[in-house]
Amino acid sequence: MKEYNLNIFSVLKIAEEEIKYGASAENTIKWVKGNMPIDNKLFNKYNNVELIFKQGTVKRATRITPRISETNLLKVKTMSENEVYHLAVKIVKNNNDKNIFLNNKQRIIISNGDIKESINKIYRSKFQRIYLLEHLEIFANIKTVIKNATLVSQSTETKNRVDNTIWSYYLTSIIINKTRYLVEFDVISRKDGENHYRVQRIQKKQ
Repeated sequence: MKEYNLNIFSVLKIAEEEIKYGASAENTIKWVKGNMPIDNKLFNKYNNVELIFKQGTVKRATRITPRISETNLLKVKTMSENEVYHLAVKIVKNNNDKNIFLNNKQRIIISNGDIKESINKIYRSKFQRIYLLEHLEIFANIKTVIKNATLVSQSTETKNRVDNTIWSYYLTSIIINKTRYLVEFDVISRKDGENHYRVQRIQKKQ
């Protein structure tokens, strides 16, 4: 059988499918595969995230159900980057029964490695770290965030990372405890046919 580089979520998904539906592992893998198609109208539409936040439009804001107690805010803010990463992984697993999500029929995977990279960028950014709790709320509601996001721009891989092909940039609006935020996240299409959720960024709106 052909070998695939699958994370633990994918392995569990395959096992679940075989037990529940009698589906083969090969069919499940095919369901996961399939890069984002290129939309010429959106190709290189925005050169940076600042422009996406400034000029990008979303149809409506989605109200997010808070799942992380505000009493944990101080604790989260004193955590190390590694502690926040492990907490984020736990939050995603506890609030979702799988790690493959749909946006307009496109399949987007979020693996532990994807979460680690996102937390790394969030934790080391003075603009994003102040919203650590909000970022964790996004991870807790990742299915809703991905589902309601709008594809606003695409570009090719520019840093010569051989596994990457196309970057897709999504924008959505959420409301947490009566406060509205814009959320931008990146999705990388890889040569193995998988699309992975990567770094997320948020901007508070007045």
